[in-house]
Amino acid sequence: MSRTKFSRLFSALAVLVILLGACATPTPQTIIQTVEVEKQVTKIVEGTPVVETVKEQVIVTATAAPTENPYDEKAPIKVMADTTRAPAVDLFIQAHPEYKDLVQYMTDDRGQFRNKLLLYNNVGSGWMDVIFHEAEELRIASTKQYDNFMADLRPWVPQELLDQFYAGSLAPCTLPDGKLICLRNDIAPFLLYFNTKMMQEWGYTVPTTWEEFYALAQKVSVDHPGTIMGTMNNWITERHYQFGSECPYMNPLSPTKYRVNWLHPNCMRMHELLDKLQTLGVLDMNPPFSAAIAEKIKNNEWLTYIGAAWEADFIFKGVYLDPNDKAYEGIVGMAPMVKWADQKQVWVGGGGGAAWGMSRHTKNPKLASELIIFVTTDPSVTSVAVTLSAYQPGGDAWAKALADRSPLLAKDPDPYTTLTFMADKIWPELLQGPPTADGVINPFVADIMAGKNTWVGSAEAIQAALVEQVVKAGYEVETTGP
Repeated sequence: MSRTKFSRLFSALAVLVILLGACATPTPQTIIQTVEVEKQVTKIVEGTPVVETVKEQVIVTATAAPTENPYDEKAPIKVMADTTRAPAVDLFIQAHPEYKDLVQYMTDDRGQFRNKLLLYNNVGSGWMDVIFHEAEELRIASTKQYDNFMADLRPWVPQELLDQFYAGSLAPCTLPDGKLICLRNDIAPFLLYFNTKMMQEWGYTVPTTWEEFYALAQKVSVDHPGTIMGTMNNWITERHYQFGSECPYMNPLSPTKYRVNWLHPNCMRMHELLDKLQTLGVLDMNPPFSAAIAEKIKNNEWLTYIGAAWEADFIFKGVYLDPNDKAYEGIVGMAPMVKWADQKQVWVGGGGGAAWGMSRHTKNPKLASELIIFVTTDPSVTSVAVTLSAYQPGGDAWAKALADRSPLLAKDPDPYTTLTFMADKIWPELLQGPPTADGVINPFVADIMAGKNTWVGSAEAIQAALVEQVVKAGYEVETTGP
């Protein structure tokens, strides 16, 4: 081979090595590449030497140079959460004193999260690394409007740990493309609370279906007028009722499309039932947790009550009833929420529950994700939590201790059994944000409560308002199905 040809070959190999180094991954690896080169071959043709140029495939190898690690495990992280969550962060630092100087707590009002995010995006710095907020807010922060702020946690959280969260609890944290933007801190499935004393004295049975619930309401309205069996007010009323009816009024179908079908048969039969219950007078219209409702509860003018899991600890105990009054001992029963007779299983909405997420801008995702895992799963946190943990081992422990710390709760049915049964029954198909439906529906609920309209009568208007909300937020709308 001539010197020129050899020079061309070595030049090609040198360029190849440089290119491979430029495109290398963080982990060095050997790259095998086939290169086509030319060389001269001398042949004897009829006794005469003849020089020919031929092409030949040559296999070469090169070791890619490692690129610089884009993360810094020594970088501090900023944690934005409410003061209730501060002890959990403190427990993390106590368990990991080596991180004491790396975890900075932000005391900003969570209500300013979106405004702060827009500001940080505008100046290109200042972002929080870890954020505690409702999953709906974190979903909104994952949109283009907020420069897709949330990071995907899947590369940083072991799948075996994710598998230990209650089934469906991470659905609000999962975007249509599969990206996991948060870990749920707690969940708050709705339950059917009931007055054990009145249920026994009046000879009634706790309903298990909406059909039984309505039949019982008809009896109560005649035999015990003034007795309430639930509430209806504009505090997420649709989550008390339409969620569990599998009403598809805000279902994300893809990153760009939502199903909005408030007129679906699943929705309409609940609208019809609520109108009937309101006519019977068994739904209290007072504000949530108000003195008026508390008076009803204290006077045993209630038979059933639909409320979130945490209301046993923080509403019945203290707001509605005095836990030290022996007259109320064991008076609050906890039963699974009712369902329609033809539903395959019971589904409910959630009355609360927030989540921890991570910024895609963080320089220290290892520390940020480690903190998120700790505050959502570590026993030192879940054992003292004020609500039902979304992490099943922690939630089970919380539920077991519930009856012991509240003398108001009846032992039969067992509160632990009820809570752990309902923990994975939050309907995963309906995910709020973005956009959200609460603010759209609330004004209509106010008119319904005032007797200016009915659920069925306002259905078309609510549907139109929901569609408008989704379109305004920049999404496509599917108004039929499923």
